[in-house]
Amino acid sequence: MSRFAGEETQSIEVPARFAAQVAQLVAMLKAHPKVQKELARVIADGTVSQPMRPDYPLWDDADIIALANSRTKTAGNYRAIMDAIIREDHVDEWVAVSQLSEWTGLEVSEVRAFRTHLYRHIHAHFGGKYADAPFTGAWGTELSPSRGRAVYYRVSKECAYQWERVQDSLIH
Repeated sequence: MSRFAGEETQSIEVPARFAAQVAQLVAMLKAHPKVQKELARVIADGTVSQPMRPDYPLWDDADIIALANSRTKTAGNYRAIMDAIIREDHVDEWVAVSQLSEWTGLEVSEVRAFRTHLYRHIHAHFGGKYADAPFTGAWGTELSPSRGRAVYYRVSKECAYQWERVQDSLIH
């Protein structure tokens, strides 16, 4: 055992395939006392659960910032969707395109087409670095219980904390 910033630490073995995600989680926990408090609460009361569908891996902060600051319509819609889900307190929940339209003021058709435009942007600007969007998406038919053929999005708690963390680097 050693001391880090006045706290006890412990080394643990982590499979190599999870090392990057664990390191990112540790960095996030160190940076945000709010995260530490929430994590302690959910562990204490046993509310940690496996999501119905695994969340997409987090992007690097620098790439989130680059996407959000790219001054494209896709970037503007990305920012609006992220801000709306967090503002409306629906982090870690599946949110329908129709609900996002209402919260963001974007047309339903625009939110519906967003995923296609986002993936085009990712492929054009990130050179194959990411296979997935910066937040999780799913067809309603893939969810349990099934919710029809509409698209749903979910911003994980980790993704929401990352979004809050990069706010000072975003161009407003």
